[in-house]
Amino acid sequence: MKNVYRKYFMVKKVVKVKSNVYIKIFFIMITKIFFVLQFYLFVQESFSSNTTANFLKIGIGARATGLAETFCAISDDVTSIYYNPAGLAQLDLYELSFGYNRYIENINYFTSGYNFPFIFKRQGKKSYDFNIGIGIYYLSMEEIKAYDSSGVSKGTVIANDMAISLVYSQRIARYKETIDMPDFKPGLYAGISAKLVNKKLAEITKSGITSDFGLLFIPKTKLFNGSIRTGVSVQNYFGGLQFDTEMSEFPLNTKFGIAYRKDIVGNPLTTGIDFNLNPNFISFGAEYFIMNILAIRAGYKFASELYLDQGPRIGFGIGINNFRFDYSFAPFVVFGETHKANITIKFGNVTSSKISVVSYLIDKSYKKSMLYISSGKYLHAYRELLYITELDPTHTEAKTEIKKIEELFKQVQQEKLKEKIDKEIKESFNQAKDLFDKGDILKAREIFDIIIKLNPEHKESKSYLQKIDNIHKEAIKQRITVYFTEGINFYEKGNYTKAIQRMENILEIDPNHEKAKEYLTLSKQKQNEMVAKQKETEKLKQAEKMYQEATAFFDRGNYSKSVELFKKLLELIPNYKDVSSKLSQAQQKYELQIVLNKEESAKLYTEGLKAYTSGDLKKAYELWKKSSELDPGNDRAKKGVERLEKEIKK
Repeated sequence: MKNVYRKYFMVKKVVKVKSNVYIKIFFIMITKIFFVLQFYLFVQESFSSNTTANFLKIGIGARATGLAETFCAISDDVTSIYYNPAGLAQLDLYELSFGYNRYIENINYFTSGYNFPFIFKRQGKKSYDFNIGIGIYYLSMEEIKAYDSSGVSKGTVIANDMAISLVYSQRIARYKETIDMPDFKPGLYAGISAKLVNKKLAEITKSGITSDFGLLFIPKTKLFNGSIRTGVSVQNYFGGLQFDTEMSEFPLNTKFGIAYRKDIVGNPLTTGIDFNLNPNFISFGAEYFIMNILAIRAGYKFASELYLDQGPRIGFGIGINNFRFDYSFAPFVVFGETHKANITIKFGNVTSSKISVVSYLIDKSYKKSMLYISSGKYLHAYRELLYITELDPTHTEAKTEIKKIEELFKQVQQEKLKEKIDKEIKESFNQAKDLFDKGDILKAREIFDIIIKLNPEHKESKSYLQKIDNIHKEAIKQRITVYFTEGINFYEKGNYTKAIQRMENILEIDPNHEKAKEYLTLSKQKQNEMVAKQKETEKLKQAEKMYQEATAFFDRGNYSKSVELFKKLLELIPNYKDVSSKLSQAQQKYELQIVLNKEESAKLYTEGLKAYTSGDLKKAYELWKKSSELDPGNDRAKKGVERLEKEIKK
């Protein structure tokens, strides 16, 4: 699953824009082009004779239709594939959606969409990321009665329509200093799709290719603490299907939308308006999420009397974590009511590139904090250190420096220094307020938190902290998700030491995390098993080495050494190979060797005695020494050697 650091700290760096002026100028130019294109499409529609594959006009997704299809600027889920392909690039997780529309006259409309986020590392360059989407639309109806030219019944025929859309979406420009939030990722997005359309009627099947294109702009400047979004898209802007000699074009369409999102009583309220051409209508919609579980939606379509699909829309959504169910209801002016339902599932894993971004931010902030401390700017240093502990609650050095600074502030008694601190608090509050107003919530929260720690009665900071407390809690949850994902990856790869470390990191943050406890126990068991297996392997290696050495001594006739090693081997592994048999043979050989050595030793002693009697002391010494070596128990030979050594010294 993609984690909070993509959401909060990871910014898609395609084009760095030094000033928001350039983005505004660029977007204004693109918007003008789209208005010209909209007029062109209006003229084309006015003079065109007919269109085909009109099922492409039917809005998809229970969430979007509950908003009366006011989704061109919102476009923040997988149904962006249909409404505005540019919005797909905002999605950080894999997202899968299945939809069903019970349409008029027993017509069934099935839709599905899938989002793939991609991040590629490039040697010596920045990561390159984009999103790929796949949309499938299938419309079917009951069998139709068929007649020939004379009116005679020919049974029934089948008719259905299908389209498959492949989308590429990317953020093409971003602000230099802004940080992404869960639902506020400023910048300019673009998306384009290639769409294959198939139409079947009886035995006739026709296929054609068309395309959609869209732009989405989210400025970093907020209005009344809320974010604004604008979007434009063109659908089916070329191509058609040819029946006999007549060519029928696909239904051209262009959309322009504006949306506004703001927290109301701690929950996000999203409102929007869309202007649509072919068919011509204006739609309004509003969505309110409660505790990130329940969503309530309503919308209204305003159109001419000739356009049947107009009027109010309502819907709701309910979901937990990465699963959501959406439903919408719309009365149809002439043919009756319609119902739409969708299931959306999100999933994904943390990638190493995102973790590396967090490590870079931690290292950078720690260096800055040390510079602040050396220059006496303790409040600034404190802010950087708290920022580190938010990213990594186990960072020991940061925790130590935080305690030192807190103790320093407790010891401050001099009025001059106190005035300096108060002034710095005031400056920090203004800085945090400015960051909050610009949408940089994370850094603003850090500064507010520092001020409260140093001055618990600072009411203004308390007020701001209440507004952003939910975002902070979400960041902690996502950090746990990062640790858990890493721990699972380490566990599956057999790196149990690091898996144990990650699970302990989680329990340090949340001691009641049951899954972390479970995997901590499993990792320790696996680690113990691995250590035991390694010991057993080493034991077998040692035994094999001893076996080879003992056998070699046996083959060379050194039976005493062979017996010694075979006995040690039996102590190490009692039933190892044929050691018992080898030991028995070695002992027999060794005992026989002892008997032969004694006989040879006695013979050599007698020869040495003769040499001594004849006055050949050197030969006697050599014979007696060899005799004592063959039989260490031959005391006479030993004494003879000792006597001759004394005589030689004299």
